[in-house]
Amino acid sequence: MILALEFWRTNAAQAVLAKFYRVHQSTISRTITLVTRVLAAELERIDPPVTSVPDTALIVDGTLVPTGNRRNVEGTRSGHRRRHGMNVHVVSDLAGRILTASDPLPGGTSDLTAFRTWSLASQLDQDQTLADKAYQGSGMLTPYKKPARKDFHDPDMRVFNTQLAAVRSAVERCIAHLKNWKILATGYRGRITDLPRLLALLVRLERLRLTW
Repeated sequence: MILALEFWRTNAAQAVLAKFYRVHQSTISRTITLVTRVLAAELERIDPPVTSVPDTALIVDGTLVPTGNRRNVEGTRSGHRRRHGMNVHVVSDLAGRILTASDPLPGGTSDLTAFRTWSLASQLDQDQTLADKAYQGSGMLTPYKKPARKDFHDPDMRVFNTQLAAVRSAVERCIAHLKNWKILATGYRGRITDLPRLLALLVRLERLRLTW
């Protein structure tokens, strides 16, 4: 368990961990795989998947889990973020406590398009859910769009955008805490098909940390 937590927290290469623990790299790999499977199942038992969201103000934001360029996965290049990875949506409350996260989609998918494929999108797509300008055109509360090369015609629009950004900073803190698990921040090297289970596991560990 300690080995797996250290691996997820630091994203150290398995070869480095093998030298530190004085075992073969294959032992490190098998151990991490086993712990991931067992811990994911146990955490899912005590913290079931979120199928409905509370009727309260929530915040949605997208983030990229960097993966590098994968030959067997198309569309991972994010033009906006200028790197390859998987697009993930995170939901938090106004205090920055994580509620859930979506399954990853290729990073080349726009935030709004990726969001709309999520099973929770219909529940979140409403005016009490806060989001950034990438979600403009949805039913969520987003900033006013500034006219090209012009200022807002109504000063209150600028004030609104500033206030909305201040409230939305809670989800950015939430994502920063989640990405303290460096495997989600500095370059995921595992199989892409294994990423959804790992992401769900780490989200549940964050939820557990906040309620411990």
